[in-house]
Amino acid sequence: MERLRALHLVHDSPRVSSGCGGTERYVHALAAFTGDPVMTRDRSHQAPLKKQDSHTYPLWVAAAPLPQRPRFRDHFSIPEMEAALDEVLLQERPAHTLEAAHIIRNLETMHD
Repeated sequence: MERLRALHLVHDSPRVSSGCGGTERYVHALAAFTGDPVMTRDRSHQAPLKKQDSHTYPLWVAAAPLPQRPRFRDHFSIPEMEAALDEVLLQERPAHTLEAAHIIRNLETMHD
């Protein structure tokens, strides 16, 4: 039987910046072990959605403007991130979407 895949949503990634926190480092280690994809945002807002396959798991990075409120779910509630998330879900087809702090689109979550 094939293992169910999850998509992890995080604020940042050690593969994007050195300033990320513990949750991002935990997800990085977990994804490196499982091979499950991770999605984060590019804080520089320079690049469109891109996929990095150069490590043990696929990392999707989306550039989008900062939300008006800094809460995590707001990062994925702006149209640019909604469109990017839709594309990642279409490409990866995970069984579950796991994110670090809040419910997004009524999908299962994990809390740090």
